[in-house]
Amino acid sequence: MSSFALGLLAALMAPFLMAVGFIVWDNHWLGSPFALNLCKCNLAAVGFAIVVFTNEDSDFSFTNVGFLILSSILGLLVGDWVWLEGMRVLGARKVIVMDTLKPFLAALLGRVFLHEHLSILAYLGLVLTAIGVVMVGLDMESESTTSSKDTELDATEDPAESDNLVRGERAHDKSLQHSTSYSEMRKKRKQPLRETYYGIFMAVLNVLLHTFGALLTKYFGVGMTTWEINLIRFGFSGVVMTIISVSFHFRAFLFSSQEVRLSIDRPWYALPRMNLSQWLHVLTGMVFVSFLAPALSNYAMFQIALALLLTLESLGPLYSLPLVFLLQGERPSARSGAGAVLAVLGIVLLSSRGMAF
Repeated sequence: MSSFALGLLAALMAPFLMAVGFIVWDNHWLGSPFALNLCKCNLAAVGFAIVVFTNEDSDFSFTNVGFLILSSILGLLVGDWVWLEGMRVLGARKVIVMDTLKPFLAALLGRVFLHEHLSILAYLGLVLTAIGVVMVGLDMESESTTSSKDTELDATEDPAESDNLVRGERAHDKSLQHSTSYSEMRKKRKQPLRETYYGIFMAVLNVLLHTFGALLTKYFGVGMTTWEINLIRFGFSGVVMTIISVSFHFRAFLFSSQEVRLSIDRPWYALPRMNLSQWLHVLTGMVFVSFLAPALSNYAMFQIALALLLTLESLGPLYSLPLVFLLQGERPSARSGAGAVLAVLGIVLLSSRGMAF
C-alpha cells in the first residue's frame, strides 16, 4: 500500500475515532470546557511521552520544537478559545459554516509554502465535502436545539454546549449552569452590530489560527514522528493549563474565606467531582479523542496534502450519524443523509486523480 493510501486511511480513521470517543463519554463529563481540555491534554501528553521516551532514536531540534510550541499556542490554546467565543456570540450554525473555509485556506497555504497543487477535480471535491458537512452539522445542531427546548434543558446550556453538539460531543456541564442560555439571550434581544462583528472576527480568527497551526506543524515537524509532534503540542498546552489552574487554586486559597471555599461549587479551573464510572467513560473517550486520533492525524499530515487533511478532519458529524443510530437508536434526517452523500462524493474526488502534487 502506498504512503498516500496509508495517509488517506489514517486521515479517514482519525475523525471516526474522535466520534467514537465523544459517544463513549457522552453525558458523563460534569466539568467546564477548560477542565476538560486540561485533563485530555495532560492525559494525551503522558501517553505520547511513554511512547517517545521508550524510543532511543528520538531527536528534538530546538528550532523545530519552538515552532511546534507556537503551533500549539495557535491551534490548541488561543485557537480553541476564539472558536468558543465565536460560538458564544454567533451560535453554532454560523460558526460551522465559517469553519468550512479551513480546507480552502489550507489549499492556498499548501500551494505557497509546501508546493502542494490541487487540480480542478480536487477543488470540486473540497466544495462538495464542505457543503455536505455543513448540511449534516447544521441539521445536528438544529435537532439538538429543538430537543433542548422540548425537554426544557435549554435553560441550563453551557456556552460550549453548541460546540460539543456540532462535533457529536454532547457534554453536559452541570457546574456552569445559567438561568438563561446564550442561544436564548441572542433570541430575546437584538444583537448589536458591534457584537456581531466581534463574533465574526473570532470565528474567522479561529480559521486562520487553526490552519496556520497545522501549516507550522507540517513545515517544522519534518523528520519527527507523530508521537514526538503530539508530545510537544499537547505537553506544552497541558503544562500551560496546569499552571493556570494551580494559580487560580492558589489565588482562591489566599483570598477566599474558609466558608466560601467549603460552599462554592467546583470553579471552571478545577476538575469536577465524578464517580468511578463517569471517570472511566471520560478517560476511555479521551484515549480515542486525544491520543489515537491525533496520532493518526499527524501521521497523515505528512502523507497527504494539507487541504485534504483538514477536509477529512471535519468528517466527525458524518461518522456520528451511523454511530448514534447504532448505539443510541437516533435515526438521521433526510437532510443529513443527503449531506452525507455529497460529502462522500467529494471525498471520492479528493482521493482519486483529482489530487495532484
